[in-house]
Amino acid sequence: MVKRIARPDTDFRVTIEQIGRLERALLSVQESDSGSAESIHAIALIQYQEIVRLRSELDEALGFDPKEARAPSGFDLVSVRPIAAENGGSMPLDAGRRLVEQSRNMLLAAACSALRPQRAFRFRDCPEARRYIGEVRLEQTEIGGFAVNLSSPVVQKKNGSKPTIDGFPRLTTTKLASGLRALRESADLAKEIGGAGDIFAERVNDGASSNLCGAVGKMVGRRKPIELEISVSWALAAPMPGEHARFRFREDDAPVLLGASDSLRKAGHAF
Repeated sequence: MVKRIARPDTDFRVTIEQIGRLERALLSVQESDSGSAESIHAIALIQYQEIVRLRSELDEALGFDPKEARAPSGFDLVSVRPIAAENGGSMPLDAGRRLVEQSRNMLLAAACSALRPQRAFRFRDCPEARRYIGEVRLEQTEIGGFAVNLSSPVVQKKNGSKPTIDGFPRLTTTKLASGLRALRESADLAKEIGGAGDIFAERVNDGASSNLCGAVGKMVGRRKPIELEISVSWALAAPMPGEHARFRFREDDAPVLLGASDSLRKAGHAF
């Protein structure tokens, strides 16, 4: 973490607004069918370089690690990062596939809980959540490491109007953060006193569900388990009060989470 530079908040807002305008302009240029390919590429390159410069300046001022992935300014970022990747940042292909698949299921579970918290879901019964997942993007991984980075579109601009905050994506990422906190606290309590199913059931309104428990438990894995850090970072253009959410899940969490997933699924009669 680099040292934060003291600057007025208004400076940050101006820089964030500049980045947002450039990102929208870059998208318009990339989608343009007027002009030669060479001219479009040259304009896009200039805009991209300016975005990189402003982001670097902002990351330094806010104390962000320049090696960490950053989503576009209008997107929340959900990141799943193995703590100890093998061979200088690589990992087995099957483990990587598992992380990508279950990261999607984790965010989809949070979207279903954002609509109506319950113990378990059939994803096919949550069309709005599935439409939202269709808007989520897979971002670049971290420099020198491996991570699954999902960007959730919070600030949207439609039909030339002023950018607005889309309530459902932000509700989903906040529900994911509260659900992961519920899983972390419930797993710790379950290992201490037992009775995992009942403990997790008490946190359903926070976003704990069979689906979320299953997704995180499978990411950690029973065979050749890996330790994970899952974080939720708020969009620069739509900040939230408080710190970004970060949670770690370890080898001994997998059987607790998978057991809770089975208990919640059976109690919910949803599958």
